Parts: sequence; C-alpha cells; structure tokens
Amino acid sequence: MMMLSACVAGWARLTASPESNGRAALFGALAGLAVLARSDVGLIIGVLSLWLILKKRWTAFAIAMVAAVAVVAPWFVWSWQRVGTVVQSSAAAIPSLVAYRIQSGGDVWGSVLFPIINYSFRYLIIYPGVALIALIVGALFVRVGRVRLTSARAARLWLPLARALLIVFVHTFVRWYPRGWYFAPLAWGAALVAGPTFAAGLAAPIGKRFGVWVAVALGLIVIGQSIKMIGQPEYKWQSDMRAGAEWLAQNVSGDETVGAFNAGIYAYYSGRRVLSLDGLVDWDAIEARQEKRLLDYFVERGGTLIIDHEAYAIGSFSPFFGARTLEPITQLPTLDGTYGPIVVYRVK
Repeated sequence: MMMLSACVAGWARLTASPESNGRAALFGALAGLAVLARSDVGLIIGVLSLWLILKKRWTAFAIAMVAAVAVVAPWFVWSWQRVGTVVQSSAAAIPSLVAYRIQSGGDVWGSVLFPIINYSFRYLIIYPGVALIALIVGALFVRVGRVRLTSARAARLWLPLARALLIVFVHTFVRWYPRGWYFAPLAWGAALVAGPTFAAGLAAPIGKRFGVWVAVALGLIVIGQSIKMIGQPEYKWQSDMRAGAEWLAQNVSGDETVGAFNAGIYAYYSGRRVLSLDGLVDWDAIEARQEKRLLDYFVERGGTLIIDHEAYAIGSFSPFFGARTLEPITQLPTLDGTYGPIVVYRVK
C-alpha cells in the first residue's frame, strides 16, 4: 500500500504539470516498485498509464514505461532463469484448485461460485468501511447542497478507485479466488476519493450543520470496529494450527520432513521442516498435483507425516494424491470447527 500510494502520488504530480521527463521517470520507477510489491497493482498502473495515452503525452508515457521496465526486469530475468516463470507460485496454487472443482461439475454454483461471489460482495463493503460511509454521506451533502463536488484535479483520483474495483473483479470472476487482502487497494482508493467528496459536502449548508456530528459518528465507528477486530480474530482456526505445530515440536524429530497444505504456521512454530503441499511456495508441488502424483512427490522429498485440517487434506487435495493414500494416526483437539479437526496422517 505504501508503494501504491507513492506511485499514485507520482502520477498525480506528473499529470498536474507540463511535460516533465524527471516526473515521468519517477512515476515509472515507483510503478515498477509497486508491481514488485504486488503484481495485481499493475492493473491500477495500467489505467494511470492509459490516462497519459489519452492525453497524448507520448514522451511521458515512454519514459515512464522505460523506467518501470528497468526496475522490474532484473527480478523477472532472475525468476525466469531460476524457476522458468515470472509468475509467483502463490498466484497459481489455489486458483488452479478452484478451477479443477469448477471443471469437475456437480453443484458448482452452490458449493463454489455463489460462496465466492458472496465473499466478494461482503468485502466490497467491509474493507472500505468508514471511507465508504464518508463518501456516501459527502455525496449526499453535495447533492442536497448543490455545491461543486471536486476540482478537475481531484476528479482524477477516481481512477485508482475504479481500477481497484477491476482488481476485485479479476480475482472474483477470472481467478475465482478472492482473499481479504485483495481488497486493500479498494479501501485505500475509497479513502482517496472520500476526502475531497466529504470536504465538498462539509462546505454545503447541510454539511456545516451536521458535519461535526457525522465526523464524531465516524470516529466512534472506527473505535468500535477496532475493539471488535482485536477481540475477535478473523482467522479463528489458526489457533488450532498453532496447537498442531506444538504437537509437531513435541512428537516429531528435527531430521524428519512433514507435509501440510497450509504450511506456514506449522513450520514457524514447530521449528520442523514442513513442505508446502498446496504449492503456495513450491512450483514442483503444483506440477505434481497437476500430474496427480502429489503424495509420490512428498515421499520423494523424504516426507512421512502430513498434518492439516481434515477439510484441506481430504476435502480439497485428495483427488491429486495418486496411488498412495493417507492413514490417520491421531486427531488433535480443536477450538474452532470451520475446517474440521486437525489430523496427523501417515503416507502409505
């Protein structure tokens, strides 16, 4: 978000001035850094660059693109030479699993598509949160008071918000895998346009009368939501994964290799070597899954035990196991039942 903010700030400085090679190069360099931070931010940068084309600022566009390529090229070249792709494995690991479920048929709408669309719809409201409320209230004040909404310069700030919505669209209806953090640019973009819109609304007579009370109400909402978030962790089932990591630390020797389909917590808190069988950080695991020899791959890497939620191990990944099977050897007590119990398996 810091790099996205810096990139949009660089773009705003460039678009507010006559032709400036230095500002164009700065925007391009910041755009490259933003893409390295999160590749889907490139969708936002694409719209900002398109604005330069529509305004026929060809020189600025060319300089910005050269600067952006100069920043990202070393990493892309290195990545291609080392792993044969410039796409991060996390971008392909789970979406390909969802694609398999869609292609397999069955109740695709009820079990896959509708829950994904519903998730995105909820987070379209939850993540912008207070900024969205301020934007709506400010727009109503502007409408009732019939005041000028924004300057032409401030109006351009709607472009990052529009492109943030495009990011959500792609993750929802193309990749079919929206996650909460994909909505962070949307929250930032909503805040970016909420500022000038709410400020314009405060200049209207109705805004001068009720603006202070609205601001106080928004502050109370922020405080209340913060207290709720601190008291109610979003991913409650991760406490069970922590318990699974403690079991590994007590029952698995340091020279053994364990597997998990969501490996981070198990590896970090157990101090054991845990293979990422979902492929989030392992292209070889993705390829083994595509070949339906995932457990063979695990055994080839020296693995013996697999630990994870039953819903992950059996419900999601079992079609890719191949000839081998999993034998449950113990089930751990759990506090949250979202994904079923934590089970330790032995590969047979």
